[in-house]
Amino acid sequence: MRYYRQLRRLTTRQLAEKLNIVPATVLAYEQGRFPTPYEFSVAAAEMLHISEELLRFLC
Repeated sequence: MRYYRQLRRLTTRQLAEKLNIVPATVLAYEQGRFPTPYEFSVAAAEMLHISEELLRFLC
């Protein structure tokens, strides 16, 4: 997920603000410390312009 976030030139904070979560949660999902909830995957995939299946595979 980090690759696609950076490709879109978004910081962790910017993505977190768009998804209404804290930046630490985005980092935890990117680092695989927590399982990625379905709702987050759908919203993040839309923001990053990638398929949800790809994002769930990456997280």
